[in-house]
Amino acid sequence: MLTKKNVSILLIEDNPADAKLVEVYLGESPLLQARIERATELRKGMLMLEEKDFDIVLLDLTLPDSAGFDTVKTLLREFPGMTVIVMTGLEDNTIAVNSVKEGAQDFIVKGQFDSNLLSRTIIYAIERSSLQNKLEDYAKAIRINEQRLMDAQSMARMGNWELDVVNNQMYWSDEVFRILGYKEGSIEPTLNDYLKPIANTDIDHVRAALNRTMEKGQPFQVEYKIITGKNMQKTVANRGMIQKSKLTNGLCLAGTIQDISAYPGAQQVVDLQAVSEKLRKALALASSTDKDTPVSTLIRESLNLLEH
Repeated sequence: MLTKKNVSILLIEDNPADAKLVEVYLGESPLLQARIERATELRKGMLMLEEKDFDIVLLDLTLPDSAGFDTVKTLLREFPGMTVIVMTGLEDNTIAVNSVKEGAQDFIVKGQFDSNLLSRTIIYAIERSSLQNKLEDYAKAIRINEQRLMDAQSMARMGNWELDVVNNQMYWSDEVFRILGYKEGSIEPTLNDYLKPIANTDIDHVRAALNRTMEKGQPFQVEYKIITGKNMQKTVANRGMIQKSKLTNGLCLAGTIQDISAYPGAQQVVDLQAVSEKLRKALALASSTDKDTPVSTLIRESLNLLEH
């Protein structure tokens, strides 16, 4: 046995005959268990919406206190999330279509619907409205998450980028523009724009890392200097890999760039081989020094070797 859907309906209709017909049709419906309340004026209907929750509004466009397109426009302005079906006469098709564009879920023409059509129109309108609300909530959540990501990137001085390896066009987050010394959104970035600020001493190293990744598919990670406006020097850490683009769904080179200039040790490139050589010399000095040499002298001479 088919289970009827419980629906609370606000019918805003001043014509008693039309209102009675709607009530009869819904009473006969095999699809709906309708609870109907009625208002004869738009103002009274909106007062009822403030006081109670309804699943849907069946709205006549010609009422004692409102007529035509303004009727649905006023209702949706005050209750933008409300599911509304407009009821029109034969001559009001243009107004009905404009009402749907304004935000009504659907319209039905008086004298041209029966119990089955009215029931299905109500069910579909509620389902569409529910789906629309979910999509709007999802879109809002995405916007919030995108803002949180931008805030986090700004705090970490890190931005994300994508490179179309076919045409060298790029996507940069706002933080990438800031790190590289460009005004946010001031250009449609390319690979050349990305490489332009790199210091001359590091450019070949960075190009080689990018080429290896594009040729062999291996991830890359490099640190290098960039020179931005007013000869400001920064140290950046850059990493990336070949992956599926979040923007085009094709393959791209994607990664992150981070300004690490303020981090301890970022301005110093540690030469591990040189440090090892200094340690070896310090140990050799300690081994060859006369046993009678004061310990303080031995430590001082060893430190001198490590510091120079």
